[in-house]
Amino acid sequence: MSNPSLFIFALAFSAEFVTPLHAVGFLKIFSGTSNDTLTEADIRTSLLSEIESDSGAFDTSSRISLMKEALQPIFAALPKNKYGNLDRTAVRYALHRVFVMRHGWVIKGLSPHASPSNSSSKGVLKDKVPAYIEDLFEKRLHGKGLHLKELAIVGATLEHLIHNEAVDKLGEVYDVHGFLPTDVISSDQADQLLDTYMMGYIRSRSFKNMTRVEAKQLVGEMKVVYLAWGETQKFVRGIRTSIAQNRVDFIAMSKVVGAVNERFGSFQDQDCAEVKASLMKMEYSGSGRVKLADFYAPARNGQWQFQESLPYLKQLGVIDDFDRKNPSVMIPNYVASHANCIATSGFYTICCKNECEGILGYLEQKIAAPEGKTGVIATLVANLSSSTVLAPRELSANLLRRLDDIAMSHNGDVPLHGRLFAQWMHHAYPLECPFPHVAGTTSSLTADDWEIENGVASVANDEEMSQYVVRASALAEEAKIDGGVAPWSFEEELLLGRTSSHGTTWSRVTSMPVSMRIVILVIASASLLYSLAQSSKSRLVMGKDSDLKMV
Repeated sequence: MSNPSLFIFALAFSAEFVTPLHAVGFLKIFSGTSNDTLTEADIRTSLLSEIESDSGAFDTSSRISLMKEALQPIFAALPKNKYGNLDRTAVRYALHRVFVMRHGWVIKGLSPHASPSNSSSKGVLKDKVPAYIEDLFEKRLHGKGLHLKELAIVGATLEHLIHNEAVDKLGEVYDVHGFLPTDVISSDQADQLLDTYMMGYIRSRSFKNMTRVEAKQLVGEMKVVYLAWGETQKFVRGIRTSIAQNRVDFIAMSKVVGAVNERFGSFQDQDCAEVKASLMKMEYSGSGRVKLADFYAPARNGQWQFQESLPYLKQLGVIDDFDRKNPSVMIPNYVASHANCIATSGFYTICCKNECEGILGYLEQKIAAPEGKTGVIATLVANLSSSTVLAPRELSANLLRRLDDIAMSHNGDVPLHGRLFAQWMHHAYPLECPFPHVAGTTSSLTADDWEIENGVASVANDEEMSQYVVRASALAEEAKIDGGVAPWSFEEELLLGRTSSHGTTWSRVTSMPVSMRIVILVIASASLLYSLAQSSKSRLVMGKDSDLKMV
């Protein structure tokens, strides 16, 4: 049997057990036991749907093509294993990068040290879904790692599941307001539902058991608890108007919340730019840092910003305490930290976009390899502008010397995904690239999670803020980034925990054609779904009490 015939056979076989999502996707309600879990059938159905979609069976403009295009430069620049594929750590790194750049989503479970999925009869926790999907690939492809196509399928599957989660939440909002998904509503009613949806999205509120009166009260509080609420309403209404202006159905509303989820990170990044601009006004000596005493000044003057306690800031990796008497806040670390995250789902949290991702992405695109020569990197960086750095410019002797030092420790090449190069980028772009801490010395916790873990407030009181103002003294001019005494640590950490030898070319040879690897995955997914046939063949029906039920 030829490869195309085998592929069609696999799809025909799987169709017996999978409800096509293009037909009933707008009424899809996850069958997981809670908002925190998904069933294995949900994940596998979404995975197979993405493969079918990319094959041209349903949707010729698949998410996979866009995801593949976004991942290609990162994939090309990452170290490969002996099969020319990405191993688990590199897969998570690549997916984390692409979601942050595309949507500002920090996907839960994509950290390099994320644990296995540990699925159970109750389902798969959403923060374990990336590992679960990766495990499916690893088992069916015999642990050879993932190529670009498979990496794109994983990314597109996550986007698919995230979209379904948003539609699920929308269905709950309909129930709160007493509407059925079959109802056609007015634009004003649509905006009321969207206000409720965004309230829950931003405040991480569950709609389970929420009454319409409670929802109205919580929405009414948004002007006070979220200062950008008015702008957010305009943003969402703009999307709604572009999709449906008058009589609105559930399909149109699902498209609206899908677009809102994908664009809200970029919209919210305007607030991040304002935070950065406020900190830059307090920056000292072109260092990319703000004295802690100055950092607390706005809060002591009655403003709501910059109130995090020193212990919490240290845990986030925001503090530079090279001079222990005068600790300072590193601007790019603070902006990109979880102190500025807002809106969350079971799969992700929206945080400020790391501006350094775009800079590194440009270098990856130009170098297209895991390592680069010092001359090539120096030339590219000298001619690469950022939001605060104008190019062309002449790199300082100190920067060039440090770049040479990195290369000397790696047999003449500079690994693009090592800690030392990230540190060098922080010195080259002190307001865009965060300082990279040694692994295990910091943790990314939201303020609420930090308070639960430590049992103390994440916000400093006035007395704590005042002590730093009293103790503050002017930092010496030598503390400039390029002054020669700025913090620089020599610990190296590479993405894969190893270096390449000088002159060695990372293997780019795959063990089998990508098309055959995808066929194997399709057949494997179909066989996995067989045991869940009864669940996957279910159909949604409308109950009289406005609930959507599975039968």
